[in-house]
This record gives sequence, C-alpha cells and structure tokens, in this order.
Amino acid sequence: MFDGSELLTGSWTKCASASECKGNPNWDHIYYISAPEGFGFFAGLFEDDAAAHMSQWPQQDDPFFYDRTEQFHTIDLDDEENEMTRTSITEPAVFTQTDTGFWTGAYVGVWRIPNVVAVKATTGYVEGTLSFEDIGGNLYSGDGLYTLLNSPFLIDTPGEYALSEGKIWFWPFDSGSPSGHTYTYGKRRVGMQLGTRSNIVVEGFVIQRFFGGPGDFNDGAGIRIVSSGATSSHITMQDNEIRQLRSLEKKGAVTISGNAEDIRVEFNDIHDNQRNSGILAGGTGIIVKGNSVRRVATGIWFMEAISSRIVWNEVRDILHSHSNGITVYLNSSKVLVAHNRVQNVPYYAMTIQSSEDITIFGNILDGGEGTCKFAEFGGTSGGQIALLHNLIIGNDTHNAVSNFGNYGADSYVMMNNIIDGGGAASSIVRAHNIYLSLRWDQAPRYDWYLADGEFVEEDQESLFVSPAARNFHLAEGSGAIDGGTDISGYLPTADFPDFDFSLDFSGNSRTADGYPDIGPLEFGSWDVGQLGGRKRRQRMYKNTASQKLAIYAYNSATGAPVTGDAANITGLISKDGAAAAATNDVNPAPSPTTAQAGVYYFDMTQAETNADLVVVTASSTTENVRIDPVIIETVTAATSAAVATAQADLDVLTGTDGATLATAQAKYAPAKAGDKMDLVNAPNATAVSALKAGLGMVKVQAAVYDSASVSGNAITLSNGATQTKTVGGRVMVEP
Repeated sequence: MFDGSELLTGSWTKCASASECKGNPNWDHIYYISAPEGFGFFAGLFEDDAAAHMSQWPQQDDPFFYDRTEQFHTIDLDDEENEMTRTSITEPAVFTQTDTGFWTGAYVGVWRIPNVVAVKATTGYVEGTLSFEDIGGNLYSGDGLYTLLNSPFLIDTPGEYALSEGKIWFWPFDSGSPSGHTYTYGKRRVGMQLGTRSNIVVEGFVIQRFFGGPGDFNDGAGIRIVSSGATSSHITMQDNEIRQLRSLEKKGAVTISGNAEDIRVEFNDIHDNQRNSGILAGGTGIIVKGNSVRRVATGIWFMEAISSRIVWNEVRDILHSHSNGITVYLNSSKVLVAHNRVQNVPYYAMTIQSSEDITIFGNILDGGEGTCKFAEFGGTSGGQIALLHNLIIGNDTHNAVSNFGNYGADSYVMMNNIIDGGGAASSIVRAHNIYLSLRWDQAPRYDWYLADGEFVEEDQESLFVSPAARNFHLAEGSGAIDGGTDISGYLPTADFPDFDFSLDFSGNSRTADGYPDIGPLEFGSWDVGQLGGRKRRQRMYKNTASQKLAIYAYNSATGAPVTGDAANITGLISKDGAAAAATNDVNPAPSPTTAQAGVYYFDMTQAETNADLVVVTASSTTENVRIDPVIIETVTAATSAAVATAQADLDVLTGTDGATLATAQAKYAPAKAGDKMDLVNAPNATAVSALKAGLGMVKVQAAVYDSASVSGNAITLSNGATQTKTVGGRVMVEP
C-alpha cells in the first residue's frame, strides 16, 4: 500500500458552548484538536477507513460532490441590496455576522465562465460583504451561484470537518466521541512518480490519500508518468486500487503525459477520488482497458493521444461539475473508444474536440433520467469521426448526439446506433439508426429525413429486456434484431489490427446469423456479468490453503442477481490448462451480506491453488441462472519462514548504524563458498580481480578489518594480505 496520510496525534476536546464553535448550533457534537504543522484544509481528514467531508453551505445531497452547481446558493441579483463580482459577494441576508474575523480561513466556490467552479480563499469581511481572491473569469450566468467552505460554523452533518485558528474541528461520523477511532490526515502529494522510466509493471497495490489543493496542478495523483525530454515506454499498471485522493485541479488518479509510449492501464479499480480525473493520459500507444472508474471528475480523459484506445471500461457516477464520462481532446488522433459502459453521468457521457480519426464503437452511454449526451465541441476535427453500434440513452431534451458533424472532419459517420435524439447535421453519413426520440430540428421542415434503414421507436420496452432496470439486451421481437448494415468499410482495422470488431459489447459474435443487430448488443448476448469480454478476475496466492473464490449468479433474462441458489450450484476447476475436475467444495456458500446479492463463495484447498493459472466455471441447475467463468492468475505468497530467513540475514548483515557485520560465509547471503565474489574470505586474487575488471574501482569496507591502508596501487589490510591492482582504475577504502 502507498498511503499519503499521516497519523493524527494529540487529544480531542469537546466544544463547551456554541460560542466556542463560532456560534454553531450543533456545538454539542463537535470536537477539536490541534492541527499538525503544515496541515491544510484541502489535505483531507480520515476517520478509520472513511474520508471526512469538507464543511459546506449549502449542504450537498452527496457532500463528496461539493461542486454541483445546481445545489449551490443562488443570490438574487434583482435585489438592490445584493451584488456579486469576481472578488466579492454582498448579501446582507446571509452575511449577518458582525465579527470581521468570522470568515477568516474560509473559502468560496463560485461558478464562472467557462463552466468552472473556482475555489478561492477569503481575503476580508465586513457585515454583509465577503471578499475573496479573483475567481479568474466572469460569472457564468446572470444569477450568481456560490458555496461557502471551511468554517466551524458550517459544520452541520456528521463527518464534516473544518480548519480554523490552528485547530481541526470535526463532527464524528457516529455522532459519538472520537475515542476508539483512528484519525489520519493527508500529508503527501503523489503516490508513485515514474518520471521517464521504462519497462515497469505496477501491479496489485492500494494507493490512497494523496492530495492537491487549489492551484496544485501537478499534485493529487496516485500514479504519475510525466516525461519531458526522455521517453517513458513499456509500462503496465494493472489490478491496482486507487482511492481517496483529492485534486481540486482535476489531476488524474493515473496521470500520463509527455513522451509516453506503449503504456497500458488495465483492470484497475479507481474510485472515490474527489475532483480527480480517473485516468488522464496522452502519448502514443496508450491502452486503457477493463478499468472500473467511479465517483471521480472526468472518468477517462485523453489529451494528445495517438494510436491509442479506451476499451472495455466501466465509468459511472460522474457528478462533479464540468466533468465527462470519457473525453478525447486536443490533437488526439487514431483513437478507438469501444465497448465501454458509461452510466449515471447526467451531463456529457462522452465528448471529443479538435481531434481526428476517432472511432466510437459498441459503447453504452447511459445518463438515466438526466441530459446524457455525446458531443463534439469547438475547434477543428479531421479525418473520419464515426459513431457505430452505440446506445446513447437518457437525454430528457432529445439531444443525445449534440453538435456532431459541425467542426470540419473529412467525414462524419453514424450507423447502427440507438440514440435518444440528435445527430441532425447534413454532413453526417447516416444509415440504420434507431431514434428513441427526435430533437426539435429533426423534421422535414428543417430538411431532415430518416435515412436508409432508420426508424423511430419511442417504446423502449419493445426494444430492450428491461430499460427501467438498465438492462439493454435486446428483447424478443426487438426492431433492432437483424436491422443493422455492413460497416466494415468504416472500421479502423488497419490502425487496430488486433482488435476484434466482430464481437459485441459482451464478447459475443455480432454476425453469427449473418446480419448485425443495431446497437452494442446482439440478440441472445447475455454476458451481463462480465465487462466487455473480460471474464471475472481474482487474485489468489499460489499453493496456499484457506482462501475463498467469489462467483456471481444472475438471471440471464433480466440481469437481476440470484439468491438462495447455493444448493443448485456446482463448480469445475482447471489448473494450467489441464482437464477440468469438480471443485472440492461441492456447493458454494452465499454471501452473508444482503448488499452482495448474487455473490457466493467456494472454499479452495491448497492443492486447488497450486498452479499459475486457475479457471473455475460454475453452473446452476436452476433455469436462467448464469455464472461467468472466473480466471485466477496466482501470485507467490511470502511465507513466514521466508520472511524469518530474510530478516535473520538482515540482522547479521547490518548493525544499528548500517555497518556491515557479516563474519562468516554462511551469513553473507549473496555469496556462496567458491564464488568469485566470495567477499567474506576476500581479499583474494579472484575476488579483487573480478571487482577490478568489472568496476575499475575497488571498494573495501574497512570496518570488516582492523585497519586498511592504500599505497600506490596496493591495498594493505590488517590480515596482511596484499593485492596489487593491474588496471588503471582507482582504489577507495571506505571507513
């Protein structure tokens, strides 16, 4: 684990009165402690495993998303008493306090052009008017929207904190005493900085609690590759969990920029990183695949990415202001965005800008009941921009495809999609799309007509198994079945020769019956338990007993989890590709947690884990119950004996001051009797000659001997042995 936090020490004191907490009526729940040196409000506070929330007014529905402008306070600028500028707010009904130091240390969040929430420190206060640093732009709309952050006065919910007068003020999550809990605070800025290094695999880490505040554009990353000048290449980041970061400037939890080549970001769990982008990447040959990205700012963001791909990812719960699900921006080219699911992103599920040769293929972009859309923004596009086999749904303004076709690409293509309105530009080559609704300008009076194979279907239940449950598999008799057209001429197969465009979102053949269906999923494709062809992966220690394997059972007709089916489920196990046999645990046990409906656990024996690759396939005798295969790539566990041996070697090799203490061959772990590097019995001819030939400098730690001296080209040690060097190197004796 890479943990950017530090243990908070000291004693908590309970507020004795409202006046001690700046008049807060909740004073009886609030405690304070001396803030450690260097602690800043945006560094973050943690109670056990939970991240505390910044004190704020107005209170947000979900305080994690502190910058949702629709929940900000709206100042009535028609009232002559009120005024809002780039550096001040005058609103006597809100700012009633008489103490000029009341808001010292607080921050203001203001919505400004271009759709940005600027968080600025207060600079002064007189009754009725609060002053703050310049927000850097004009107000976004005629109605001023703002929020207040960081004051003991604002703490009104369990889990909120503030920094004021050198103290941290906190209302514990359980509304009880802080005693019995462990508190940490953010101290470090970046988890892992790979710089210009190459040929690295970063796998299996938990990276958490690094931060960057206002203006800290390079901080708050979990893993960072920033290579200017030299090239970073052949780096893989996989199966890591990156969580509880904070970056007010939207730094990526994974950040890749500069001269980066052949970088893979795969199967990571990136979540609950406040205001961080999930993955922010640029370079050549970037592959972002199979990641789960949720509760961040923009989910996956390409900037100047060349010959790169975003495939098989899940992006959801993107609720920060000015944040998108997937973004491909500014001089990116030859980018494939395929088989991703973007869900609960109420604004822009995907955006592109000033890029060329972008293929958006087989994605599910789902905004629920919001205004979810795919949009092309300003600048100049180029090459071919293609929307193929996507579902873009959940736009209450019937504008799911917005501005597409307006920015100068050589060609715009929109085929075999199911979309919730939009995409009316005359520059678009359209065919075989299904419209769930039509935008206002999609009408003959605006010279817009349905193209070949296109039709409107407002009844979503006739198309999908269960649109209300967000199950978008095609229903029996769906108008999308066999309704597609051949798009092979528009696919970038030359740019991505290893990508299989014949598969649908769930990894099933798209043309098994000879006719492609419209949308991302072929009829009869039921692999809802996997994400884009990536079967469920788990990590397990090799040849180690007492481990559990998790499976997930779901109804193939509805996608709903299946409970109470343990007695009907059995498993087969294959090790390193050998023939499958029944699992030792005949039937799995259901998860005891109701929130994990559909999850069951097999107990694994030591013998069942004794392989590099383990594949478990489970099945149920109950009709319509489906369980996806589980693929396990085992890792070697550090046994207690190995740890003890390594520690013993360290104990005899190193004293408390770090000096070498080895005095016997058996205790010098790297050297074995007879080796040319037999340094315990050195100096001898073979050892010193080997050193001289390899290094040109002989280094001898004099602490091993009573004394050592150098005269000319000879080293004289206390045992009387002398070796004259015969090459033009140097001899250095370290005391």
